[in-house]
Amino acid sequence: MSSSRPGSPGVQGGVATRGVVWSGSNHAPSPRDGSTQRPRWRRRRRVRALGPDRVRAPLQLRCPLWTLSRGSCSRPGGTGSPANSILSLTSGSVIRTTPSTAPEGTFNPGVRALTTHPAPSGFFSCLSRDGTVYDETKYVWMQGRQVWVYARLYRSVPRFRRPELLEAARAGGEFLLRCARPDPRVPKAAFALLRDGRAAKVQRSVFSECFCALALDELGRATGNACYEAAAREWLEAAERWAREEPNGPGRPPLPGDPPRQALAVPMMLLYSALQLGHGRPDGSAGGRLASLQDWAAQRLRLHLQRGRTAVLEHVSQDGLELPGSLGRLQNPGHAIEAGWMLLLHARARGDMAAADEAIDGFMLGPLDAGWDSPHGGLLAFHDADGLCPTQLEWAMKLWWPHAEALVALLAAFAHRRDPALLRRFEQVAEFTFQRFPDPEHGEWFGYLNRDSSLALSIKGGPFKGCFHVPRALYMCEELLNEILAGP
Repeated sequence: MSSSRPGSPGVQGGVATRGVVWSGSNHAPSPRDGSTQRPRWRRRRRVRALGPDRVRAPLQLRCPLWTLSRGSCSRPGGTGSPANSILSLTSGSVIRTTPSTAPEGTFNPGVRALTTHPAPSGFFSCLSRDGTVYDETKYVWMQGRQVWVYARLYRSVPRFRRPELLEAARAGGEFLLRCARPDPRVPKAAFALLRDGRAAKVQRSVFSECFCALALDELGRATGNACYEAAAREWLEAAERWAREEPNGPGRPPLPGDPPRQALAVPMMLLYSALQLGHGRPDGSAGGRLASLQDWAAQRLRLHLQRGRTAVLEHVSQDGLELPGSLGRLQNPGHAIEAGWMLLLHARARGDMAAADEAIDGFMLGPLDAGWDSPHGGLLAFHDADGLCPTQLEWAMKLWWPHAEALVALLAAFAHRRDPALLRRFEQVAEFTFQRFPDPEHGEWFGYLNRDSSLALSIKGGPFKGCFHVPRALYMCEELLNEILAGP
């Protein structure tokens, strides 16, 4: 969950963009066959490049994906701004002509035209490797994420200001307003819907509500429709109330053997949502209601920095104490790093340099060091603070989203601190990420790799992977690179 505001790129679904597809790397096992050969850069396909060819660059950054040198920026075999180097790669090897989350309707590969049926609308996120829909269940938080991406891109990136993109976002937003609530009298949103919009599952959490709020606020900003913004506020107010005052509000019964605890993801989502809804509005400024929510969520997040401020724990007690057992020792490097760049945004907005340093050192670099898999590269999905084996079966997998969040976090940290060591860490993560996750044959990113980077699951989307982390990360990296290049 950018330089000055929360943000997201790409167009991993409904609308395809075109760019240059690169394959090969300086060194890395392929996620398909585990090979450790050192392939050469080679151009797989040339299509229309995005953006200007050259840009003045005040610094030097080298990595296998692009090169920023003094005075110009280029990829091997091509030229372009640093931002467009990222998004050209995105539009080629990540997005290409296969939508990452298919709209309800038809999509013709190789053709930009997108047809969205008037009903039931919404987006499919369960996509196989080639984009085929393998399950028609529609997940509410995936719907919200995709609406947010489309609306943000349309509003903020001139080259994505396309009517069909906004109409897809509007159709998704209307679907949420019609179908997300099983009972329209209460703000609780479903987790999963059938194809026709009937509720199929409800989760006892605030995540569906937060993503509905993010989606409709961004859609309101893109369209100028205050009704969307009002609905967004209602959903966020419900999520805030459940988190702060009514922990049993979402339907979670209290159990005598389960003492109250706080999961890091809850204050993280509330901070991100409050940053979004408060951006550029009076109640997002000092003394406003959303500013108060931002401060509360940031303070609750800092409770997770434990053990002499050396470890970010995924769960703590409501009083900010470490919990016993494997649950208390659990670390999720991706969540910690994602929370770190949100805390950095908040600290910079408040002019709190001590909090900014804590966000970088405690929430970004510490978890990156703890979670980095030195023998194989990449971030482990979970880590035990005492070095024991986590109980999560997928603990040793390499997932797409922690790496996407690490790219954002390290660029945001460099934009703030201008420490060359942060660029070196960014290059390390970028090299691993872009060599392993993009699918050169069908586009988009794989989401789930084994510890040795071999492919674990070939799906491109599902209940937990959709049109969000990849486009948001690439969009935010472009914003941050522009900020860095602008100086000082």
